[in-house]
Amino acid sequence: MEFRILGSLKALDEGRVVTPRGAKQRALLALLLLHANETLSIDRLIDDLWGESPPTTAAKTVQVHISQLRKALAGGNGSDSVIVTRDHGYELQLDPDQLDSHLFELLVAEGRRELAEGRFERAAAALEGALALWDGPPLAD
Repeated sequence: MEFRILGSLKALDEGRVVTPRGAKQRALLALLLLHANETLSIDRLIDDLWGESPPTTAAKTVQVHISQLRKALAGGNGSDSVIVTRDHGYELQLDPDQLDSHLFELLVAEGRRELAEGRFERAAAALEGALALWDGPPLAD
């Protein structure tokens, strides 16, 4: 599974695009991706999704959205979901290389190292690779 946030939010499972339903599910996935491998409490998710006026059913709505995201992200290969339940919250377990923004940072660092060592063609290739990951403003949708 790969995730893209450098442009419109996308999840890719072996080339298949996984599209979360609705704006709140996309926002929830974005929050989990921005805080990958961290447990986000239900209260934090509610605050981030609705601000100061959440609906009375916000906690249940978060649980429903998590359930739907788990099913969508479980993938066509039947693998387990990357979203796990923790005490009072949820965590998206992710290898950093599965997220385009992390790959971008790695390629930029590589480009800088190559440039500092005078390997200009390699530096250009790494930096061009980093730029190629961008598909518009981050989390554009």
